[in-house]
Amino acid sequence: MHSMRLPGGLSVRALVVGLLGLAIVLVFVMPFLTPTPSSWIGSRTPATSDVIDLYWAMFAIAAVILLIVEGGIIASVILFRQRPGHAARAFHGNTLLEFTWTIIPAIIVLGLSAFSFKSLSTLTNTADAQMTIEVTGRQWVWSFKYPDGLTVTTEAHIPLNTKIRFTITSIDVIHSFWVPRLSGKMDAVPGVAPNAIWIEATEAGAYSGQCTEFCGLGHADMLAKIVAPGSCSSRPARANRSRRRHASPATPSTQIGRARFRLLRTSLTTRHRVPSTIRSRRSRPPAIPTG
Repeated sequence: MHSMRLPGGLSVRALVVGLLGLAIVLVFVMPFLTPTPSSWIGSRTPATSDVIDLYWAMFAIAAVILLIVEGGIIASVILFRQRPGHAARAFHGNTLLEFTWTIIPAIIVLGLSAFSFKSLSTLTNTADAQMTIEVTGRQWVWSFKYPDGLTVTTEAHIPLNTKIRFTITSIDVIHSFWVPRLSGKMDAVPGVAPNAIWIEATEAGAYSGQCTEFCGLGHADMLAKIVAPGSCSSRPARANRSRRRHASPATPSTQIGRARFRLLRTSLTTRHRVPSTIRSRRSRPPAIPTG
């Protein structure tokens, strides 16, 4: 039986194989072509270190199991395939083998569970955080409330090398807050006490985040951005010097921190606006700073 051919002499089989191969290549290549990939692979921060280690441990174990299982299947197909004149020998199981493949997975699952518990405990340990930001999810926007009451939407600015506690809640449906390159996921659940995680940016930059719990028609638009500015510029330093003679005594690091926070507050109140496409689809707009 001859395979069907398309105009130009190309066979349908060759076309299907080619398209399938292209799809497989794109699956692995496309995530690395985005300007800000939603992945923590390639980044390591204090909050994500344990999660990354857990992932690679699970990946390595899964890869070994895949090789063993698929290798066994391929070997069985080749070695025990039907041959002319050969009668298969009947057997009724192997108790030792069944015991072994029950105990080994149980040990692996218990070990990964302990590792997961350690990672989660590290991620939610916010006892020594230097700042708390309240994160609230609603359809379909994130809002961030700073310690002095300032509330902004979509984009939050944080200082470098500072452990920051994020308390995460929702006012409508369940959301899930995730900034892949800074921290792990955490659910925002309405009607219960806020969940808490911490982040610490060790490199200046803008870190993309999103809601990872389907929450309605605008779920894809529920994005967030955490911005960690670079080193302290001369502008906050000058602002600090102009206020120094009237300020109460404080350490140099405290003075610089206050000046930097004032600069960030001024920037946030003038720059952040909710996109009109999101504003038109939500029922209760978040608080927008006016000054």
